Amino acid sequence: MARHVVDVAIATAVLQGADERDAATAEIPQAQPQDYAALLDDESLEGARVGVWRPYVLGQLDGSEPPEGWTEEDEAGLQAVEDVLTASRKSLEEAGATLVDVELPYQDDVNESEFPLLISEFARDLPAYLEATPGEHPRTIQGLIDFNAADPVELSVFGQEIFESTAQEPLTPTPETVALRDETRRLARASIDEVLAANDLDAIVAPTNSAAWKTTYPKTDGEGDQFLFGSSGPAAVAGYPNVTVPAGYVGPLPIGLSFFGTRWDEADLLSYAYDFEDETQARVRPRFLLTIKE
Repeated sequence: MARHVVDVAIATAVLQGADERDAATAEIPQAQPQDYAALLDDESLEGARVGVWRPYVLGQLDGSEPPEGWTEEDEAGLQAVEDVLTASRKSLEEAGATLVDVELPYQDDVNESEFPLLISEFARDLPAYLEATPGEHPRTIQGLIDFNAADPVELSVFGQEIFESTAQEPLTPTPETVALRDETRRLARASIDEVLAANDLDAIVAPTNSAAWKTTYPKTDGEGDQFLFGSSGPAAVAGYPNVTVPAGYVGPLPIGLSFFGTRWDEADLLSYAYDFEDETQARVRPRFLLTIKE
C-alpha cells in the first residue's frame, strides 16, 4: 500500500532479496531488476496488448433478473464498478494500449481449493511464528483460541472459526494436501499464462473489487460480509505480481484497476500501472470519514 506507483516501485526494490528462511526467494532470477523506480515509463502502455478480465459476477448485470439474494444496492454498486471499468478501458486505449477481452479458465477449481489450503498453511506456519516471536502471548493455535474465548471484547462481533478449523489440521501437511497445493498453484498459473500466450498479451487488467460495502456482523446484525467479488485470486494463488491503482470512485470510496501478469514481471506491470496512473489522475487524497449515511 502506497500513495503512488513510484512508492510501490521503491518499496518493492527494498523488500526484494534472498532470505535463507524462505526457499522461494532462491528462485529470483539474477537478471531481476534492482531499481524498479528507474524503469517506470509514462508511455509504456503505448503499443502494449492488454487483456481485460471482467469477473463473472459483473456478467450478471447483463441478465434480465439479478441473482437470488441481490439487493438493489448490490446491483447499483456493481453497475458503478462497471462504469469505472468502462472509463478505464477508454483511458488505456487513449494511452495507446490495444485491449482484448479475456476469460480466465480454471477459476472454479482454484477457488474451491484456496480456503482449505489456507487453513493447512496456517496450521503449518502460525505455531512456528508464535514460537519465534518474543514477549508474553499464546504460543499455540489452541492458546489463541483460549485467549480469545476468555476475553469479553475479542469475540463480541467476530467468531474464530478459522482458528478452530486450523486447530484440527495436522502441523505437517499430508501428501494429499501437498499434491492439492501443487495442482492448485499450477492451475492458477496456467489461468494467467495460457491467456497471455493465446492472445499475445503483455498484461491483464480487471476491476480490483466490488464497491465498498457497509460493515455488518453476524452476531449483531444477522448478516456478515457483503463482499461481492475481487480479482486478486489468480495472481495470489499463482504467486504472480499484481498491482492495483485508483481508477474511479463509488461515492467517496475508491475502486481500483488491477494489473497482473506472469512470474517475475514486476517491472513491466509497475510501469503499466504508472502510465495508467499518469493518464487518469484518478487518485483523490483520502480523508477521514466518520460514517457514510445510507
